[in-house]
Amino acid sequence: AATRVLRVRCDQDPWQDVRVRQALKLCHNREKILAVALRNQGTIGNDSHVAPANAEFCADVKPYEFDVEKAKSLLAEAGFANGIDVTLNVANDWPESMAYAQALKDDAEPAGIRITLNPMPATQYWDGWTEFNMGITWWSHRPLAIMMLPLAYIEDADGNFVPWNESHWSDDEFDALVKKAQAEVDLEARRALMCQIETIMKEKGGICTPFFMNVWSIFDKKFHGATPSPEEFAIFHEVWKEA
Repeated sequence: AATRVLRVRCDQDPWQDVRVRQALKLCHNREKILAVALRNQGTIGNDSHVAPANAEFCADVKPYEFDVEKAKSLLAEAGFANGIDVTLNVANDWPESMAYAQALKDDAEPAGIRITLNPMPATQYWDGWTEFNMGITWWSHRPLAIMMLPLAYIEDADGNFVPWNESHWSDDEFDALVKKAQAEVDLEARRALMCQIETIMKEKGGICTPFFMNVWSIFDKKFHGATPSPEEFAIFHEVWKEA
């Protein structure tokens, strides 16, 4: 479930209008982005922060198709017939993020989304990652979606955004479904809830997840019994080495 999340601030212009957020998602040529950013070493995402690697992933929620004309139409409906000018902040230490950003910039321009890239060192990005109007953030693997979603996409008990809610997006129905999923021990029942959760994120949320990344573990052939870990843990308790 490791990924690069493109997120926008839903409480700032021009992203307050869900149609503008949807237009951005429609400008994602996901197959192209996966090819140029990861050399196809990953899986396509559906703009929810739930990955095929997560146990409760709902495969029924398909990603938006690349559709520049529909994106342009949505922008016009939202009052941006002449398009929008936005700045995308991205850490240049992460080559897959830079490749993703450049591909999106090229493909979004015909729809009227004119993106200026603002590359910076990752240390600088982390200094302001929750404040940028638009950015691409590195997110690591969590085994379960119910571990990931409460970190960044809900409000707390006092009605405040949780600290890592970098998109400043919340939805009452979504929050209630996440809490229900957290309490559901039956995997299939939780997957049914996740179908609703993924749909809401895809259609209303402030993030784009065009891909999830393969994670590689490299071992010398002399070592046997090594278990690769998506968390990148070093699991060596059953490993043995040839004499």
